[in-house]
Amino acid sequence: MARTNLPLTTMDPTNGVVATPTNVDVANGMNIALASTAIPSGPSAWDLVIVFVNSFAGAKSIIVRAGANNPPAFRKDKGDLTISNAGSSAITYVGPLEPARYLQSDGSINIDFTAATTGTVVALIRPHLT
Repeated sequence: MARTNLPLTTMDPTNGVVATPTNVDVANGMNIALASTAIPSGPSAWDLVIVFVNSFAGAKSIIVRAGANNPPAFRKDKGDLTISNAGSSAITYVGPLEPARYLQSDGSINIDFTAATTGTVVALIRPHLT
């Protein structure tokens, strides 16, 4: 199953941020690419905040999947992070996330949703300021 890419939206400390939400993909799950070969390195999971807006009438959950390998996820045995959202346009903020627990081997983060979830999600990243 190919996960749906959830693009990063960089927060701007001087101008604010306008993020375009992405519809949740319950069937495939979603992937947030954080891998960077930049020097200095790009933003990490510590800089990430996921904003989930549940439009379903009842409670649904967002699930941040534990990493698959050691390394990079040497704390993967702590398991997935599941956070419930009350529904009816309730907003849930998830993050920052511990890279040692959640990074996949390619440096990305995988998220899933409970069955029949509807709504939108945004991946906000804090910029590295110089």
